[in-house]
Parts: sequence; structure tokens; C-alpha cells
Amino acid sequence: MGTIVYGTGHVKTSQGIIKIAEAVVCFIGLILIAIDGWSRHLTNAYVVGTAVGLVISFLLLILHVTKAGRPLQGFIAFQIYFNVVLFIYLLVVSAIILSENYNDRYMAGGSFGIIACVLYLVDAIDCYRIDPSPLFCFA
Repeated sequence: MGTIVYGTGHVKTSQGIIKIAEAVVCFIGLILIAIDGWSRHLTNAYVVGTAVGLVISFLLLILHVTKAGRPLQGFIAFQIYFNVVLFIYLLVVSAIILSENYNDRYMAGGSFGIIACVLYLVDAIDCYRIDPSPLFCFA
């Protein structure tokens, strides 16, 4: 069981580095897919998933850096649930985009989606490793 670092030192921890990587990878995937416009339902699903991932990852990073997440009960549990749900969502949407083989930008965007999936899974495992007890706080 590890410790959670709040403040600017959070950026130097594995969780902080993973959050920054999640935001960067989601942003790149979002740009690659959204550059062609909103032409297909699958494109919309991918853009929504990466945009939600980008915004919430950035907000979680801000909460850690500003120490605002420290008093929130269930903060780690929310991170674990969010990471697992977004992992599954982006995995499905990215796999479908990769299987459709539209063009090079879609293939690159789908690849960045898969990379984001791996990052979200690693983040969920890291949060669980730090404190597994919050998983049952909603029960």
C-alpha cells in the first residue's frame, strides 16, 4: 500500500506522469479523428470518449496538484471506476475504428485510443495498488 502525494510533487509520481500522458494521448487522438469532421456515429463516439477522458484526467490532475482532492471521500474509488469505464469504452470504440480501416488518420487515432486504454488500465491498477479499500465505499 503506497501513499498519495498531493501538491506539485504529484506531477513527479507515477500517477501524475500517467495522468499527463493520458491527457496528451487523448488530445492527439481527438485531433486525429476530429480533423475529418463529424461524419460518422463511430467518430462521434470516439470524440466524446477522448474528450471526456481529456477533461476528467486534467481535472483529476488539477485536484491533486491543488490539494483539493484530499478531503473528498471516495476520491480514489471515483478514479478507479472512471479509469475502468473509460478503458472499456475506448477499447471498444478504438478497436472498431481500427477494424474499419478508414484512412491513415483514423488508424493513427485508433492506435492512440488503444494507447490511452493501456494508460487508463495502468492508472486504475496503480490507484488500486495504493489503496484498495475505497472500492467498497459506495456499497
